[in-house]
Formats: sequence, C-alpha cells, structure tokens
Amino acid sequence: MRQRGGTLCFTGVFLTCATLAQAQFPPPITEIPVPTAASIPVNIAAGPDGAVWFTESSGNQIGRVTAGNVILEYPIPTAASFPNGIAAGPDGALWFAEFQGNQIGRVTTAGSITEFPIPTASGGPWNIVAGADGALWFTEFTGAQIGRITTAGAVTEYPLPSAFSGPTGIAAGTDGALWFAESGANKIGRITITGSISEYAIPTSISGPTGIAAGADGALWFTESSGNKIGRVTTAGIISEYPVPTPSGGPAGITLAQDGALWFTESSGNKIGRITTAGVISEAPIPTASGDPLGIASARGGALWFAETNGNKIGKAALSIAEPALQLQTVTPCRVIDTRGATGPLGGPSIAGGTFRTIAVPSSSCGVPPNAAAYSVNITVVPKAGTLSYLTVWPAGQPQPLVSTLNSLSGAIRANAAIVPAGAGGAINAFATDTTDVIIDINGYFVPPSGGTLQFYPLPPCRVIDTRNPAGALGGPSLAAAQTRSFPISAACGIPAGISAYSFNVTVAPHEDLGYLTVWPTGVAQPVVSTLNSPAGEVLANAAIVPAGSGGAVSFFATDPTDLIVDINGYFASPGSSGLNFYAVTPCRIVDTRNLAGSFGGPAILGGTTRSFALSLGSCNLPAFPTEQAYSLNMTVVPQGPLGYPTTWPTGVNQPVVSTLNALDGLVVANAAIVPSGATGSINAFASNTTDVIVDTNGYFGP
Repeated sequence: MRQRGGTLCFTGVFLTCATLAQAQFPPPITEIPVPTAASIPVNIAAGPDGAVWFTESSGNQIGRVTAGNVILEYPIPTAASFPNGIAAGPDGALWFAEFQGNQIGRVTTAGSITEFPIPTASGGPWNIVAGADGALWFTEFTGAQIGRITTAGAVTEYPLPSAFSGPTGIAAGTDGALWFAESGANKIGRITITGSISEYAIPTSISGPTGIAAGADGALWFTESSGNKIGRVTTAGIISEYPVPTPSGGPAGITLAQDGALWFTESSGNKIGRITTAGVISEAPIPTASGDPLGIASARGGALWFAETNGNKIGKAALSIAEPALQLQTVTPCRVIDTRGATGPLGGPSIAGGTFRTIAVPSSSCGVPPNAAAYSVNITVVPKAGTLSYLTVWPAGQPQPLVSTLNSLSGAIRANAAIVPAGAGGAINAFATDTTDVIIDINGYFVPPSGGTLQFYPLPPCRVIDTRNPAGALGGPSLAAAQTRSFPISAACGIPAGISAYSFNVTVAPHEDLGYLTVWPTGVAQPVVSTLNSPAGEVLANAAIVPAGSGGAVSFFATDPTDLIVDINGYFASPGSSGLNFYAVTPCRIVDTRNLAGSFGGPAILGGTTRSFALSLGSCNLPAFPTEQAYSLNMTVVPQGPLGYPTTWPTGVNQPVVSTLNALDGLVVANAAIVPSGATGSINAFASNTTDVIVDTNGYFGP
C-alpha cells in the first residue's frame, strides 16, 4: 500500500530513503502455502515481470508468486540440484545457484529453464546477484571462490585468499564492486569486476556472516547468524555491529526495503526484523510457529516477501509507504558532465562498456541544491565502440533496474530526455553496455513545495510549431544553418499566459546532416547545451522541459538547415487548484511487447493499429486515476522495419496529430514522454508501422 505525504529527511541518502517513511509497525503479514509439500523454500527475489520468484531446495523447483498470490512451480531438469540463491538478471530472466547440481540455472519469466555447469567440481554455488558489468556473480561455498557468469553462460572463477572461507551471501555495492559474506573465514569480502579481492575481518569471532545487502546509506549491511548481530561495512571496510534484541534470533537473509531501512529474517527467532541506517532495530513475529524464515526480498508496491523453510510458505509483509509531493524548479539549461573533457569527477574518461559511473549532480556548477529529489536532464551519448546497445541511468545507491534510457545500435550520437530520481549524495549512476562518452545537461530539478516551485498542468497533446507549414509565427520557414529563431509559444494550443515552462516533444527533419539543435528561453544567452543531434540527417525526436522566456517565447538554434516540429503535452506554472505534483518511483519496466502475449506483453503493435495499456494495473505500483493523472515515461521502439512514427495519448480521447518519436531507419530508438492518462489510468499507443514497444516509468503526476 502506498500513501501520500511523509517526513522529508534529506541527509545524503537516496530518494527512497530520504522521502519514504514506515507508517506501520509491525506490518500486516500474510502467508501463502507452497503447493509442493515439504519443498523447503529458501531464497526469494523480485522478478522483472512483477512476480516474486523463489527456490525450493527439497522440491527441486523454482516457484513464482503471481500478482494474485497464486504460486506456480517449474521443475529443475537436474535431479536433487538443491537450488539456493536467486536473483533477477539484466536479460529479463531469473538466475539461480544449484548447490548440489553444481550449476547456475536460468529461468525465463515463462518458466523455461537452462543450466550452466561451473568449472570447479563440487564448487557448491550458493548465492547469486547481478553485477554492474551486466553479468551475474555468485559465491561457491565449498569451492571457496567467487564466480562470474555472463548472460551467454560463460563462467569465470576467482579463488578467495582465505582457505575454507565458505562464501554465502553476495550483493552489488554502491561502489560498483561485489561484496560477499565469508561464513568460514568470518570476514566480509569485496571483489571488483576485474577480479581484485579484499577482505575485512568481522570484530565478533565466529559470527557466521550469512546475508548481505546494499543499504540506503551507501554501506553494505550483513547478518551474523551465530553472532546474533546485524553488521555494517562501509566501502572503505570499516565495520560496525548491532545486537539483535531476541537472543539466538539467528539473523539470516537481509534486503533493502522501500522505506529506506534494512529488513532481515530471524531463522531461529521466527521473526522478521527492521534496522534503520542509524542502527535502531525493531522485530515482528511471523504468524506460523517455527516457520523458519530465511530469504527475504523487497518487491514493488512496498511489500517484503520471505521464504519460510520449515513452514513451507511464502510470507508477505505489507509496508505502508509515503510518497512525497515534488514540484519543479527550473534552471537555465546547464551542462553537468561531459566525459569528452579532461579527466575529472564531471569530465573524462568515457564510460567503459559493461561498467557504470556515478555522477554527483549537486557538485556541478549548475546550482543544483543538495535537497533536489529528482532531475530533469537531457542525456547525450557519443558511442566509441561502433554501437551502444543501451545506456541506463538510475539513482545511485540502488540496484541497477531492468530499464533502458536510450539506445544507439548504429553508433550514432543520440540524445534523450529523462527525469531521474536523485540517489545517494544526490548522485545518479549511468551504465553503458558498450564504451561511450556521455553528456548530461540539466534544465530543472524537483524539490518539496516551496516558494517559486512549479506544478504541472497537462494539456491534450497538440502541435505548436511546424516549420514545414506556410510561413508564419509558428510555421515556416525552416531553420537555416547557424540560425536562431524565437517562437511565441504562448499563442498556441490554448496555453495560458504567465506560465513558467513547457513540456515539449521536439522533432527535427534535417535537410542534411544536423550537428545539433539547442532550445532555451528567449531573452537569455544561448547556453552551451544541446537538445538533440542528427549527424546522419535522420528525422529524430526528443522530449524537453523548457523554461519560458520573454513573453513566453522559446528560442531554437540549429547548426544546419532543418525543419522543426514541436508538440506540447503540458506546462509548468505556479501552484493552483488543478496543478499536479510529481511523485518519483524507482525506474521500472511496465510494458514490453517482445514478451509473451498479455496486457503488458505481446503482441507487437501492428502498423496502423492502436493498443491501450492500463499502466496503473501494471507491475510498477502506479496509482489509479485520479490519484495519478499523467505518467513520466521512457518509450522505446524496436521496429520490424522502417517506422514512420508512433503516437501516445490518453485513452478515451481522439488521437491527436502529434508524434512521440520516429525511426525511419528501422533501428531501436527511445524518447521520454509525459503522457496524460485517460479516466481509466490508461494510455493509447498507435504505430504507423509494425513495432515492438517498451515502456519504462520513473514517476507520475498527481494532486
């Protein structure tokens, strides 16, 4: 359950922690029996399909809990494999460790299982997690090694320095490394994606470190099953410990929850516990006596799920989450980072393929305050490897989500707008599948309501400017090379006077190669930023939040001759009775028509047809209308050939004469979009030609 409001406590932790508060303790707990008797469910993970997945050690199956709390089970091909750890992979599948089978398994969201043997005999793979490099990393309990497996199944192993170390839990750290618990060596280990290993001794002897998870404070938190403590280790290796109140509670699994705290299971104490980043612990008993809770995971919707090994059930603890209202503060477009520049925190080097970089937005010269909870940015990539499968941007301090921000399979310069929640220390992460330079410009940020902040007012999508039309204030002629032209935006589409910023979709139709287009408020100096690029002269689109200039006008500059088409879907102005606030969510994938047929899956949108998507009913826990009245989305198309354009608009109204993006070359293209929703919380998507569509969200607008 989600609630509005909450106490704001911006202390350098990521958005979820800074703005979400636990409203009820103990949380209500429900339990779902596993169909297979004595299956011994052990570990659990949130899947990319919105379901919850778990391993059955004795049942030798992988279980899936649907949104309706129905459990499906999928037998593992290898008999008596004793599956243990499970994690969502970067490929949209779930990956799991087979302790006895000595394999790493992969299960698709449709239940199809593939297995990959590990090189070391009797290595005993125990737990697994997705790394920042796009691979899966796992612990080998008996082999005393850390393993790495690519999504293609190639395995590399790294022996640990400590003999009989017995590595168990493993987690991705905020520093880009993998951190793991060594139950035999009584240490916490760290391994970089290049295989360099460090170890840190735990102060309590024979503490039995078991589970480990990244916290909202950027540190790693771990359970000590024998020491009966919760430990914390900074990325510098400094360890603190906090005793669990229940004697011999046997803390086991641990996870970061959406309330910003760490939640853990007490296997012997038959409880779930909660520890804040200040070290304050609370405990809640589970309903089934001797349920023996072990693995625990946080899922979308503010729920915690845990596996009861002895109770043979899956438990669900419903957290009551408060979402803060945020409003926009515009800034003159400003460059935050350019990795083509000299080496530095906001300069070079390029982002190497398979790695991510943390970008401290508040440390830029753009005047972004430390309490900014989300950023309105324009992200440009300049691929260096000939191609870029995708770039993903998300809040620092959080696990990398299964979303993409933009794509450049051709290796061309591409730009895309995004609203990105702020992370640990106000930073954001950028991951690239292939080596690329990245340029990020900012045009605004979202903060709690205060003097001068702005609300969003949606409009029916409407075409404001089209220079292909006859000459006029909002029509022709085309922009000439190196020409600046100002457009009186407030004269179009019923936009009222006195507004502060526009929510645009800007499309260029170049007459030749276009170096870049820049958009900024009329009346101020042209900033050193770009809105989009089309070096091959392609028709391309990009969303933009643009502050209004003198008389409400906006200026456009093009390096080369181009036509310009601008659509509007809303504007930002002083708070009023019909104004909407922004509510950030963890970046999340709602629709992927490449998946199996379903309300949020296949089939592809056929050319000349429309599909409707009830986004509030998807797996990303978006509220229904009228709590939500517009979505902040990233739309990606995977065309089956040239794609003239898709259009998105609110369900229940006529299709407007606007476009969301273009892909005439038939390549994968992404574009951000603020899309007002229909009365059912649904949006429509029309495609001029057959294409798959992927929809990710980072938030919504509501009262």
